[in-house]
Amino acid sequence: MILILLLFQLANSEWAGYFHLNASQTKYNVTLVSHPRFFKHSSEVCYMTYNQTCNQKDSFFIFDIDFPIDTAKNISITQNATAVILILNGTTLWQSNIPAFAMSPGDGSSFLKELSSTNSTLSTIDYFYIYHCEEYWPLISTSILFVVIWLGIISMWCYNNHYANADHAQLFHKSSSVVILFKVLTTVAWFFETRNCPPTLLGNEVIGLLKKQTRSLYETSFFFLLILLSKGWSVSRNSISRKEMNYQLMYLVLIYIMDSAANIIGPVMNTIALMMYLSLFIHISLYCCSTIKSLFIQAEVINEARVLHLLPIVAKKKRIFYSFTVLCFFYFFGEFSIHILLSDSILDIDITWQMKYAMWNLAHEFMEVFIIGGILYLYRARNMGRFFSLDLLDSEEVQQLRIIPFYEANTEKSSEETGLIIFLQPESTLLVGKEIKMSKAIIETESIELQEI
Repeated sequence: MILILLLFQLANSEWAGYFHLNASQTKYNVTLVSHPRFFKHSSEVCYMTYNQTCNQKDSFFIFDIDFPIDTAKNISITQNATAVILILNGTTLWQSNIPAFAMSPGDGSSFLKELSSTNSTLSTIDYFYIYHCEEYWPLISTSILFVVIWLGIISMWCYNNHYANADHAQLFHKSSSVVILFKVLTTVAWFFETRNCPPTLLGNEVIGLLKKQTRSLYETSFFFLLILLSKGWSVSRNSISRKEMNYQLMYLVLIYIMDSAANIIGPVMNTIALMMYLSLFIHISLYCCSTIKSLFIQAEVINEARVLHLLPIVAKKKRIFYSFTVLCFFYFFGEFSIHILLSDSILDIDITWQMKYAMWNLAHEFMEVFIIGGILYLYRARNMGRFFSLDLLDSEEVQQLRIIPFYEANTEKSSEETGLIIFLQPESTLLVGKEIKMSKAIIETESIELQEI
C-alpha cells in the first residue's frame, strides 16, 4: 500500500517554490515540471542562448520562451546543468534526470532584466510541495466509511460470541476478534493520516508509526488465521501437535518481520513482500489440499463403519471448508489484481492523486471486507450439531487408521438392536462405540488404552 501511495503522489505531485538572486529580495514563482533529484539549492545562474556555453560548473540554466525544449534538454545534459528554469507560457513534458522548473513569461522577463543589471549571478531555488488539503475529501470520506464498517463487523462478531451464541463460542471464536481489532486500528490510523493536512512533523511520525505497526499486526494475525483454518481447524481437527506449533510460530515470526519491513521501509522491500505472499499462497494451498483429502477419508471411514448419522456432519464440514478455500483463492487473486492491474489502470486516469488513492483504497478495502466477512460468517459461533466438534479422526494420520470389524447382537430378551463398533487409532487406543437402533440413534464411546504384550 505504501508503494501505491507513492506512485499516486509522484504521478500527480505538484511542487512549487521561489527563485531569486541572492543580491536581491525579489522572489519569482516557479513550478516543478520534473521530479527532483538532489541538487544544490544555491548556484550561479546562466542565461542560455544559441551557441552559448556556461563557464560555471553546476549552474542553473535559464531558457527563454522561444527556446526549443529538446535543444534545451541536450544543452543541459551536455554542459552538466544542476537545474533548469524554463520560461514557459503553459506546461511542457521534461523527460530528463535534471530537475526543471517553469517560470511564467512575466516573471521571466522581470528576472532577465534584473539579471542584466547586476554583476552577481549567484541565485537560490527554494521549493516545497503544495498539499491542496481541500482535495483530501475522497480519502477522508472513504476512511470514515470503512471505520464505520469495521466497527460494525467487530460489534456483530463480539455480540454473537458473548451474547447471541455464547454457549457455542469457543476460544477460537474469541481469539479471532484480535484480527478485526487490528483492522479497526489500521483504518482509524488511516483516518487520522488523511486529517493530518498539512502534515506536521510530530503528527507524521506518530500517525505513520501507528499505521505501519497496526497494519503489520493486522496482516500477521490475519495470515496466521488463514494458515490455521487451512489446516482444518474446527472442521477436521481441534488440536495441533507440538512440532506443528513450533513450525507455525517460527513461520509467524518470519511473516511479521517481512511484513513489517515491507510496511516500514516501503518500495525497497517489494521483492520481500512478493516472496511473503508467494510463500503464504504455497503453504495455504498445500494445507487446503491436505484437509480436503482428510475430509474425504473421514467420510469414507464413517460410511464403511455404517455410522450414517455422522455423514451430514461431514457434509457440512466439507461445504464450510470448500467455501473457505474459494475465499482464500479470491483473496490472493484480489491482492494481485488490485496491486498490479488496477494500480496501472488508475494511474492513467486524469484525476487528482487523492482521488486515485481513494479509488484504489475503496477497491482494496471492499475486497478485504468481502473476504474476511465471508470467513467470519462461515466460522461464526452457532449450533453446528451434536457431533460437529467431535474430533472424529486425526487429519494428519487419518490414512493410518484401521477399522476393526464390528460385532452385532440381537437377543430375544431385548427389543433393541445394537451394534459394537471399534476404531483402532494411531495413538494405540481403542474407540469403542455402541449403536442402538431406535427412533433416535445414540452413540456412547469410551477410550481404552492398549497394553503392550
